[in-house]
Amino acid sequence: MIRTHILGVLLFSMLVLACFVFRGASGAEDNESSAVSAEAISGEQVALDDPPDGLHRIVVRGRCYDDLARPVENARVLILRDTNGYLERVIEGETRTDSDGNFEFAQVKTTLNEQGDLSIVAAKAGFSSSMALLKKPMDGIIEEELTMSADPGTLSGLVTDSHGRPLSGVAVYLSCSRVDAPFEGILSAVTDEDGRYEINDLKRFAGNSRANSIAGLSGWLSGVRTYFRLRHPDFGLSSATFSAIPQDVNVTLYPPAIVEGQVLDDVTKQPAADVVVSAQGIGRHGWYQTRTDSDGRYRLKMVHDHYNIWAGMDDRVPIAVKAIEVRRGETVTGADIRMMRGGIVTGRILDNGRPFRPRDDMAQYVGNYGPARPRTGAAVSSTRVEPDGTFRLRVAPGENFLYVMSNARTSAYVTVQDGEELHLDLTTGHSQGMPTDEADKSLGQRIFREAMEEDARERMREENFNR
Repeated sequence: MIRTHILGVLLFSMLVLACFVFRGASGAEDNESSAVSAEAISGEQVALDDPPDGLHRIVVRGRCYDDLARPVENARVLILRDTNGYLERVIEGETRTDSDGNFEFAQVKTTLNEQGDLSIVAAKAGFSSSMALLKKPMDGIIEEELTMSADPGTLSGLVTDSHGRPLSGVAVYLSCSRVDAPFEGILSAVTDEDGRYEINDLKRFAGNSRANSIAGLSGWLSGVRTYFRLRHPDFGLSSATFSAIPQDVNVTLYPPAIVEGQVLDDVTKQPAADVVVSAQGIGRHGWYQTRTDSDGRYRLKMVHDHYNIWAGMDDRVPIAVKAIEVRRGETVTGADIRMMRGGIVTGRILDNGRPFRPRDDMAQYVGNYGPARPRTGAAVSSTRVEPDGTFRLRVAPGENFLYVMSNARTSAYVTVQDGEELHLDLTTGHSQGMPTDEADKSLGQRIFREAMEEDARERMREENFNR
């Protein structure tokens, strides 16, 4: 199984940070899926046999309490499941807490995939909302406690365009689930006709009381900041930051930076329809996804940056678009992606000549930089190390860097031909081969450094203007 890891401050790390600070979240737009009430569960174990529809049924239960450890009664609790390559979400269940703050869901569907596909959200008027990305079940059961502050704070502000005109209809939200979209009424708001927004269900914490933000700029320029998102059809999906709650944050949205291209199957010589295309910002760490149309064409509306762009497809591996620059108000065309058969690398992780056996409670992965995931960015493709220390990974033809993700010194550079299958053992603590990606690493570092410097200058101009 191949998956993508995002190393550094990418979308998922934004989500996890927000969850850590607030234990709060948002979700997708309203779904047509009907809510399922929780049912009582008898026994302490649920069978996890392979189901015919690929969705396992598990139990999720837990408790909501306030910041003084008192139970929160009648809180709305929802189970959300991410689908379609984390582009969509369905409501798996909805219930209310009892007088002791307890909740329980039966027959919750999940793929049990390694990245996880379930999250839980709790909300009640007069309290901060709370959310968690759910871990894997133990014996078919997940238990989760959620804290909801009885003294919530507000994130508010004004959203304008680059000419200072207020923007109405902008969805402003925190996205603590894997699907990056607002959930109506929970950690989200929509700007009014004057461009104002207020999110009223956040947990308070100390910091600066006022800030100005330019969407898409690096968020860690001064102090500890947490991301929130802004979505409007006329602009690229944007990020801004806050450093305290309550806080007033004014945001400027600029014209989108657009990339267009086509995904082509190099084996069948046909367009690749309905495949997920992903873009990772190099300088500002933005993360964007879309799907190709019936002709394999895609269009990404983003903030200005350099991007690595690739697609995902069964039994194929991409030749990614590397470090393509797109600026505000520009459209870059011809960013085509070829999907190759690729090569298969199989091997073992060896420790003192013996097969390395991962701990049961700590999965190990072999990561890959190469033509499919250029080292100008932080994303890698990866595969899990099996209990006997073996691994199998499809890589793009060309020069590839493979490494154990928990120990980058256990690594090797290898050249793979399209359609080739080769064996490669990795020895713990040893690097094999000569580096072939130093130019890509240097390019990525330069892009990041220049983006930080540019953003610092632009933030200073914005702050001086608002004084």
